Amino acid sequence: MEKTAESLAQEVAAMKDMLSKVSTAIDVYAETATKNLGRKDVKSLGEVSEKHVDLFMATSNLMSTVRGPMDMVFSNFENVREFFDTLICDRHEHNTGGYE
Repeated sequence: MEKTAESLAQEVAAMKDMLSKVSTAIDVYAETATKNLGRKDVKSLGEVSEKHVDLFMATSNLMSTVRGPMDMVFSNFENVREFFDTLICDRHEHNTGGYE
């Protein structure tokens, strides 16, 4: 489908919105991590971890928006293929002791 001025404006607006969410997630993570710096209790570590996951998800959503739906499908296919290639190589090395 060919892009129009309106569809391009919507695409760019969605990217800016996602980027804003990433920026906010970075600020929240930094504040939480700084507040809990040096603490080893489960609650503090959990708070930092939760904000880190939120940051990761916001970043992932931004990447999905920037790349578009079809590019993400191909990227995931490549990741799965690389995983199986690694798995097969690891299994081959295990079975042969690393020797051909």
